[in-house]
Amino acid sequence: MKSVIPLAIKETYEKYFGSEDWGIVLQKAGFDPKTVFFSHKNTEDKEVMALLKAVMDHKGLTINQLSDVFGDYWVNDFASRHYFAFYQRASSAKDFLMKMNDVHDKIGAKVEGSKPPKFTFNELPDGAMEMGYISERNLIDLVVGLVKGVGKRFGEEIKVTKLSSSLLRLEFLGKIEKEAVGEELKEG
Repeated sequence: MKSVIPLAIKETYEKYFGSEDWGIVLQKAGFDPKTVFFSHKNTEDKEVMALLKAVMDHKGLTINQLSDVFGDYWVNDFASRHYFAFYQRASSAKDFLMKMNDVHDKIGAKVEGSKPPKFTFNELPDGAMEMGYISERNLIDLVVGLVKGVGKRFGEEIKVTKLSSSLLRLEFLGKIEKEAVGEELKEG
């Protein structure tokens, strides 16, 4: 997996919990406590999964809580700094999501051995959309948070329902005011 993911996990952690005990999280995940992630390198999938689990265990988070804060941070902070051109090509949350295969193809072409997820889209008669998730990583719970982050980015409310380990139902409910995600998790 491209190391931008563990780098973004670290930045998410520091935003919500500070950096003081990040070394402990790294150790719990099996890394040296002084490990530094470089975005152009690769980190093994199992190591990234161990890092996610270590964050959840260390802070007592559910996968849904971690998904929401990571998705919000990735979309609205990290990716908007590193991949800002992709945001400018979309006019709405739905438009942005439907371009994700193209985004992953373009970014993945620059990383040897990259295996980004693929998505399918099926627009439903009621205006909702089914979003299929194709990946051997089984990270659909993180995709839920990422979709919510995309909604926030475009000022749109998206109701996300996980139908299975590879299928989401998205309901685009209209414009909303941008809100803080995960503020209750920050340590004060």
